[in-house]
Amino acid sequence: MRQTDNKNYTSPLPFEGFAEALMRTFEVALPEPERFRTPQDLDQFLAEQRLSAPAATHEDVELVRTLREALRTLFDESRNEHDRAEQLNEMLSRATVTLAIPQGRPFLTISAPSAATLIERVSTASAVSLASAVARYGFSRLRVCAADPCRDAFIDTSKKGARRFCGNRCASRWHVATFRQRKKKEDHAK
Repeated sequence: MRQTDNKNYTSPLPFEGFAEALMRTFEVALPEPERFRTPQDLDQFLAEQRLSAPAATHEDVELVRTLREALRTLFDESRNEHDRAEQLNEMLSRATVTLAIPQGRPFLTISAPSAATLIERVSTASAVSLASAVARYGFSRLRVCAADPCRDAFIDTSKKGARRFCGNRCASRWHVATFRQRKKKEDHAK
């Protein structure tokens, strides 16, 4: 009997990109850094992320903001991996999920139970998203953008694992600033 060759098979990550997207809802580089100013802002974000949840309240907005700050510490490369793993495992222990294989689809889906509150759904999606990414790439790939003033969190999924910036805009800004500093030093040295 022939075995299935799964070496090139990679299933989609559960809630792929959810935690990163949540982290990017507060961008210090923008004139108005906070994206969640009203419950409608949170509802819009959840709709964009295709995460069904009850309509957001002002309390939900505050709870999600608090969760977002807790998630930010998981991306802090100065913290040791053991502490980060303990924090993520604690989040996972509180996660409530429903597992299913949808009819006609060859993969497992993970979702929050329909009775879960908005914050439970967001917390579950965040924890499962990060746990899946850490299992695939490791904690060393959870990063914060190196371009000042950006503090966006991202997961480095590049082949070499050497990405330092959240995107091309920040990489370009950093390289231009570095070039200008070097040029300024050269001009002063003359």
